[in-house]
Amino acid sequence: MKMNTIKPLLLTAVFIAVFFLTGCWDNYDVSEIAIVTAIGIDRSENGLWSMTWQILKPDAANPGIEGGQSGKAYTNYTGTGLTLNEAHKELILYSGRKPFYGHVQVILIGESLAKEGIVEALDLFERQYEFNQKVKMLLTKDMKAAELLDAESDLEDLPAAHLSTLIDANKFTGKVIDLSIYKLIMELESYGKSTVISALSSQKTEEKTTTTIKSMQMDHAGIFKEGRLVGYIDSTQVQSYLLITNPNLRETLFTIKHPKSPETYISLEIMRGEAKREIKLEGNRLKGTITVSLLARIADVHESRFPLDPDTFDEIENALSVYIKNNLTNLIDDLQNRFGTDAIGFGQIVYKKEHNFWKNLEDDWDAYFIQMPIYVNVNVHIKRTGFITKPSEAR
Repeated sequence: MKMNTIKPLLLTAVFIAVFFLTGCWDNYDVSEIAIVTAIGIDRSENGLWSMTWQILKPDAANPGIEGGQSGKAYTNYTGTGLTLNEAHKELILYSGRKPFYGHVQVILIGESLAKEGIVEALDLFERQYEFNQKVKMLLTKDMKAAELLDAESDLEDLPAAHLSTLIDANKFTGKVIDLSIYKLIMELESYGKSTVISALSSQKTEEKTTTTIKSMQMDHAGIFKEGRLVGYIDSTQVQSYLLITNPNLRETLFTIKHPKSPETYISLEIMRGEAKREIKLEGNRLKGTITVSLLARIADVHESRFPLDPDTFDEIENALSVYIKNNLTNLIDDLQNRFGTDAIGFGQIVYKKEHNFWKNLEDDWDAYFIQMPIYVNVNVHIKRTGFITKPSEAR
């Protein structure tokens, strides 16, 4: 190749490199932005939208400097407006900084807003290109989201980080729903399944005026119908909900009365699980079936008189199966008769498997669901007892 041909090609390559490698077009100096770690959304008493940011203080990144006079690594700002975006702009006015949403850990939705509907509240975050769609979602029960963001943490510098780890850790109890904003939006837009979101409530008493995350309880979940909060289920029902919708709940613990000694208890831990939801169309009538199969191990026994022999195994497996079946039946009864909505996704199965039949029910599936017979089967198999088959006893 001749030199007069190489030079133009080389110059072109250099020009392209210089043009595209000059830096990030959306790069910001840390001192010029508000690093938002948590967001709370409420409705104010006068009907305005309310947004609260939990912001990391700029000097909190330096371990040698305390974050301000109070020593906190964060501060909270609240803005209001006719729309959520207007509240967002007011926060920029108050803080004097443009928000950066790339480090948001959790979004809290206040109860009063949830009762009105949450679809509009999510619109702003769907449009934000820098927003992490894996951000965790939580409800605040009997309190505003802004109040919960005022709760202090004795484990983390940032309450937002504590809330996020609280969700991660409690997933193993089978009583907390790990729901991202992406999954929430997908559920709201899907056919035949209502949304369920875990809720936090406070145990603050008159003696203790300061709210701490340690005093919070995550023992309920909100049931939504057409995007609006219609009520709560308790932690046992949340566990049943997750057995149906997310059965692979390793380390989930169940405690039941010992079948040979009703005055004592035995705990079993789930090692592996599987759940099947099936529908059957007979003539012009649908029937639903839920089959849950679990592999468990003995976690704790408070009874030393009876060895864990095969006969006792059979009795424990049967007792746990009955216990779980009763809990599942209780949840289904509440969904059909108390809330009047399908939160366990039978409508999705009808939509996929019997689409022609679904077309006639699409606009009023919940009305059909509340009278649809649903049968529950539970199979439990105990695989392990740990290192011992009989508890120790004093001589």
